[in-house]
Amino acid sequence: MKPYLIAGAYFDPTSGGQRVLAHLVHELNAMGQRAYMPPGYDLNMGYDLGGLNIPVIEPEKMRYWLERGAPVVYPEVQPGNPWGAKRVIRWVLAPPGTQRNSQNTAWTPGEVEGERVYVFHKAKMPELDAPELYLTAVEHQWFNCQGVGERAGGCLYHQRRKWTDPVPDGSKLLPKIRRERFSKAHHREELAAYLKKREWMLCLDYDTFLMSEAGLCGCYSVLPPNSMFTREQYEASKLGLVGVAWGWDEKEIERAKREVEPDGNGENAVSRRYAEAEAQSREQLARFVEETQC
Repeated sequence: MKPYLIAGAYFDPTSGGQRVLAHLVHELNAMGQRAYMPPGYDLNMGYDLGGLNIPVIEPEKMRYWLERGAPVVYPEVQPGNPWGAKRVIRWVLAPPGTQRNSQNTAWTPGEVEGERVYVFHKAKMPELDAPELYLTAVEHQWFNCQGVGERAGGCLYHQRRKWTDPVPDGSKLLPKIRRERFSKAHHREELAAYLKKREWMLCLDYDTFLMSEAGLCGCYSVLPPNSMFTREQYEASKLGLVGVAWGWDEKEIERAKREVEPDGNGENAVSRRYAEAEAQSREQLARFVEETQC
């Protein structure tokens, strides 16, 4: 059994891409496989790992396993095959062309001969004929409806570099969710605590875990109709629009409110949808190993 080598760069839970790569390493190790981040992977960014097991391989061992055909997982922001891997797996986390790396480059479908492609959201990437590998990548110890106090109005999550659609009037007056609002050492824990104090969140990002994470905390989201994905694509994705209003229609708002309301056990429609998604994710990961393990 050869180990998986995952092309992550650093541990940053504020980056959805880097977070799911870290969770892939953790989940593969948890199921009895061996998986590593590469030499130089930075675990010392100051963030709490949240209980994740993210081993980093030594350079000599990485060379050894590359020569013996260990499977390498590259995200779509990494073009080509820079490690010279004999077995390349491409994990497409976002639609091709929508994300780039720090060198402003990205993968193009078909550029690496013989690579095996997996997509994170099949419903959101219909142009790619590839199996789905989805991970929820959430810390349930923090994102839940426990310890919820009095809520105070709305808040705004705005990815300025990504959101190209109109910004709703008045949205800039809302308190903003910014990474500097929370300490590095307890960023995700403090983010969850903040969401437990808000009634709703306006989301100006096309594809983010944060909408469903807010729902786990009992905070519904409002997502304006946009030019990136249709409502049908959102609804067909693993977490759908549960706890998320599609625009400002009153019926949509009422539906989203109901879906984040916890029951007597502290669960809501969002947490139940998460449980379904996590069960499907385990099945997909087991199939991924079966298809890619040497």
